[in-house]
Amino acid sequence: MAAVWYREHLWLVWIPRDLLLFYLAGLLVVAGPAVAVGILVERRLHLHRALSRQYATLDAMHVELARTNRALRALSSIGHEMIRADDEQTLLTRICQALVDHVGYRLVWAAMIEPGPAKTVRVAARAGADLQFLDNLGVRYDDSPRGQGPTGTAIREGRIVVVPDSRMHEVFSLWPDRPVAMDWIASTVSLPLRRGERVVGALTMYEPTSREYGQEELDLLARMAADVSYGLRFLQTGRQRDQTVTLLRQALRMSAAMTRTARELVPGNAGVPEMATMVLRQALALTGSEWGGVGLVARRTGRVDWVASAVGEGKSPPAPAAAPDIYPDDGGRYPGPWGAVLNQGVSVCRNDCISLEGYCPVLAWGEEGARFLALPLHKPDGTVSGVMLLTGGERPYGAKDVRATRRLAMLLDMAASRRRAEEALVLARQRAEAANDAKTQFLANITQELRTPINGILGMAQVAMLEGASGREADNWQTVRDATERLMEIVDNLLELANVEAGSLSPVLREFSLRRILDSLRGAFSVRVGLAGLTLDVEMASDLPDRYVGDPFRLRQILSNLMDNAIRFTPTGTITVRARRYDPTAHAGGARRVPVAKEFQGLVLLLTVADTGIGIPQNRQEAIFESFILGEEYLTKRFGGAGMGLSIAKRLAELLGGSIWLESQVGSGSTFFLAVPLWPCDPGRPGKDGLVGGLGGPAAAAYPGGGGRGHQPAGPGPGLAQVRASGGGSGQWRGRLAAAGHGAGGRGGDGYPDAGHGRFGRREPYPRRRGARTRPAVTGGGPDGLCPGRGSQALPGRRDG
Repeated sequence: MAAVWYREHLWLVWIPRDLLLFYLAGLLVVAGPAVAVGILVERRLHLHRALSRQYATLDAMHVELARTNRALRALSSIGHEMIRADDEQTLLTRICQALVDHVGYRLVWAAMIEPGPAKTVRVAARAGADLQFLDNLGVRYDDSPRGQGPTGTAIREGRIVVVPDSRMHEVFSLWPDRPVAMDWIASTVSLPLRRGERVVGALTMYEPTSREYGQEELDLLARMAADVSYGLRFLQTGRQRDQTVTLLRQALRMSAAMTRTARELVPGNAGVPEMATMVLRQALALTGSEWGGVGLVARRTGRVDWVASAVGEGKSPPAPAAAPDIYPDDGGRYPGPWGAVLNQGVSVCRNDCISLEGYCPVLAWGEEGARFLALPLHKPDGTVSGVMLLTGGERPYGAKDVRATRRLAMLLDMAASRRRAEEALVLARQRAEAANDAKTQFLANITQELRTPINGILGMAQVAMLEGASGREADNWQTVRDATERLMEIVDNLLELANVEAGSLSPVLREFSLRRILDSLRGAFSVRVGLAGLTLDVEMASDLPDRYVGDPFRLRQILSNLMDNAIRFTPTGTITVRARRYDPTAHAGGARRVPVAKEFQGLVLLLTVADTGIGIPQNRQEAIFESFILGEEYLTKRFGGAGMGLSIAKRLAELLGGSIWLESQVGSGSTFFLAVPLWPCDPGRPGKDGLVGGLGGPAAAAYPGGGGRGHQPAGPGPGLAQVRASGGGSGQWRGRLAAAGHGAGGRGGDGYPDAGHGRFGRREPYPRRRGARTRPAVTGGGPDGLCPGRGSQALPGRRDG
């Protein structure tokens, strides 16, 4: 059948169309499955390749994830170590070890910048295998070959440096003296460490295989480096805080010690040994020393004398030793372990055991010696005056101990200098007071001796004129009398000044009339004012009472001196005397000028004496109130004066509880102000003998014109100044006075002449000074302490002081 079918269907005998169809059908039957199979195979290959790519991506993602996990583990471990660490070294060491143990790095080390211009780094911490080569690596962060590595570049440029394949990197191949142990390093990453904005080091990690670092891993590593930097900064801040707290505590201890020492030294009633002991106690407490001593250099011999010593609180006192004889050698240099203190003026601190035998006044440590601290003491001129020695400290002496004890030594220097200055001032004051007392005694003695011959000359001139001298002879005697009277005024001023300086005067309070004193002064100076071509105005405020309780004699004496100065130094113009209440707000100084008690019930009287004279320069307005100081130059002075009037006036004003001052302008005149406290009184209630409160007896007798024995009525006849002589010529003078019809009064019970008024005025009595041989011979008194006649001008003063 097949053959039949073959013969019937022989393709050779087929027509072309059927044959083509046959071929096409056969092709479809054969090629269709092949094509399908090919397509299926190609699809399978495409799927395989896609799956391979996915697997590769997954593998890469796994690797990246593993690396990220490593970075996260590194970040986490660093966070834990930052919490646990309490100092920088511990933090870096634990971070390096954590990166090796938990992250898997082969070697990790931390490099920190060394201070100085060399730009070197030190190995601050390390962990891992093969660590020894780091000691000889010599990493720098400059532009040299040793500074071109990852660590140096990270520090220099402040960025993360990654070396994927160290074997292909030229820096590793060209590294000077490259250690063989570095051959295993395949990849490196270095992270900069910062404190604030400044790079201070780097954290470098080595691995034995080459690899790339992804951006996410680098970001995590950068975050890790930032955390480490923050931890370093935090620890530094904590360390600085602790240091600050420690320094503050030390400063507080030092301040407390300084305060206690200063408080103990301020009174100044202790001697140098006591003050040195006070300072030593504080120094021992600050330094924890067992014993301290202060030695001072003797000025003449140079020997070191130990003037003070102290034992620390709670310490047993050491055994005393014989005082060592420490002298300088021929070159002036001191021997011994602390000799440089005296030789060079520097502090000496020795913490090794040094024997102080022969250089310390105690035996506490035997031959083994002890640590000590010695500091110099200085005089005000800077020269070394001694040594402060502290020994047996509980701990080694440091710079802070030197600073603390140096400050205490400075306090001792100042206290000792002050003590020496006070002693010198006391000695100088004693000498000055002795010289002033000698001067005052001399003035009192010489004035007392001068009064007797002056009284004799004045009396004889008076007698000669009464016996009939006329013409030129009378003029001559008048000149003698005037000159003698002027000389008597100078002697009276000298005696008054001596009494004031000696403090032998005291005010005598009594009731007086202010208006009467002013009227008396107007009458007493009117003739002089008229002869000088001047005008005198005396004014008294209408709201002032007339009668007061005070010392009228001293008040009038002050005003007389001021008016006398005003007349002398005023060529033309007016002299004005005013009395009014004192207003503290209207004058500079205010209430300080008259310091009265709160319960003071009186008033403060202000008396002013103004002139239109030559004025006083500003630079001499304070000085003219001193004794023997003139208001003009001695060599060119145009006016008279011995420089005592204003000094007496100022001291009498202070005696009365007031003060005196001036306002002046050269060429425009001067105004002197006198402010004194007084008590207004009822004029209808006088005391006994005219004194306040019935004062009598010695107080009344001692006060001029006070109603006691010193106040006698004027006798008959013209009356003469009383003359008393200490020599044998007094009888001759008394005879001549008796022949002329005048009596020579004797001495009263209180030692004053009891004669009447003299035609030349009456001199006021002065208290007798110790050692004085005579008293003033010309006396008298009047109501309210006023003295009529020419003598009522009292003691003319000087504007020149």
